Amino acid sequence: MDYAFKWIDLSIWKGIMKLRSCTLQVIGIEPLLRALDLFSFEAVRINLEDILARSIHSPDRLRLMLKIRSKVSTPRDNQIFDHWFQKELEKILSSCAVATANDVPGVLDIIRLAGFTTFLNIYDSIMPKLLQKRGNYFFWISFYKTVRERRERILEEEARLYQNSDKATTDGQARRAEILDRIIKDCLQAAATRWMDSDAARFDKNPYGF
Repeated sequence: MDYAFKWIDLSIWKGIMKLRSCTLQVIGIEPLLRALDLFSFEAVRINLEDILARSIHSPDRLRLMLKIRSKVSTPRDNQIFDHWFQKELEKILSSCAVATANDVPGVLDIIRLAGFTTFLNIYDSIMPKLLQKRGNYFFWISFYKTVRERRERILEEEARLYQNSDKATTDGQARRAEILDRIIKDCLQAAATRWMDSDAARFDKNPYGF
């Protein structure tokens, strides 16, 4: 990797990035950002996708994506990046393959690190996929409880993001609150439809286990 940087050789960089051992946890964020500086987003985009696919820790993946977003500056790269960013966020949410309660922190990381508005951009496309999964009562009830408990904090953090922009309006804040309430309602409805499939329901019907 040092030679790729020293000689500014994209082919060496790509060869290294093809190694399955190259994950975000192994090489870290900084070398990837350095490659972005030396080459271009479009030149290293496929390599970034491969590394993100091999990496399993959602917060690290999100931090890398946000760091890249802060570096992308050319109009062409911005256009490419916006599409890429949306697609990679969808992958992270879609990676909730079983959609258990353990996946809830990953979804909340998207809201916390990428912002609620960014999460909303992918919510409607991901929600039907999550709803197709069965046996995930505990995911939905945990998500419902967590978002309901953090509702005010989420809205406050989002308001701070827009306090100096043209989106910092009372109507905008009310709209975000309305959408967040819809998500909370969706989660509760999803949990209700999966109650009968859950272990909790089976225990409730037969508390003695036979």
